[in-house]
Amino acid sequence: MCWACNPVCGRCKPPKQKVATCPSCGAVTFFSKGEVLSAGSLPCPKCGEELLGMVAVASVLCQRSGKWCAWPCGQGDKPADSGFVDCPYNTPIAN
Repeated sequence: MCWACNPVCGRCKPPKQKVATCPSCGAVTFFSKGEVLSAGSLPCPKCGEELLGMVAVASVLCQRSGKWCAWPCGQGDKPADSGFVDCPYNTPIAN
C-alpha cells in the first residue's frame, strides 16, 4: 500500500476507486467500489453521459479461492500451492 494512496496509480490491490474521464465534456470522476458494484448507471456529474461502461469490472472465478469475485485483486489467475485459500479481498457477486 502506498503512503499516500493515489487512486489513479493502480497499484492498490484491489483498486479502491475507478476513474472515468467523460468523452463528452472531459470531466474526471472517481467512483467508489460500492458505486460501481451497486449502480445501474453512473452518469457524469457535469453533463449526464453514462460512464458505467468505462468503469465496470468483469467478475472472475478466482483460481486461488475457488470463488467468484466481483472486484478482482489481480491475484486470481495464480493458483495456490496447496488447494484453495481464503482471499481477504473477495467480493461476492450481488444477486
